Amino acid sequence: MRINLFTILSVFVFALGLKAQNFISSSNTLICAGESVTLTANHDFLHNWFLWSNGATTKTIVVSPTVTTSYTLNLADADANIITVSFTQSVSLCLGLNKTNANDPLQIFPNPCTDKITLNGLEKQSLIVIHNALGSIIYQDLINEQKTEIDISNYSPGVYFIKIKIADAEIVRKMIKE
Repeated sequence: MRINLFTILSVFVFALGLKAQNFISSSNTLICAGESVTLTANHDFLHNWFLWSNGATTKTIVVSPTVTTSYTLNLADADANIITVSFTQSVSLCLGLNKTNANDPLQIFPNPCTDKITLNGLEKQSLIVIHNALGSIIYQDLINEQKTEIDISNYSPGVYFIKIKIADAEIVRKMIKE
């Protein structure tokens, strides 16, 4: 078995605890499904070219994953010795939020909240769905009143999304439970 300087340095580099994130960086560590992100190959003093798992031979690639995805990078030195590293890009479902409009008749208060949340300005036959941050439905009800109050005292503190479906329209708002 031939041991060269590259092998010795590679073992030394990884023994120091350098991980894939030291070789691959993301312009945003968490993105929403379908958004684009730039992954950059960071070289050390030995490596001078890069080959991504998708076949690109550039220092940077732009990707648009819809789920959390791992990317592989082959780093090569001048003697064509190769180190393979992986990087995982985190992707969230993200339930698209609408910006609050001062003329919007729908009011959700208090926000942040602790025990109860009030929705005012609803129309008849409004479907209210509350999702947790993972996208799971934790509350769903068809409301026939203009104003309703929902007990959230049993919910864990965190970020929730309230989706209101009225006829053909759908409104999504963020709610924070303290």
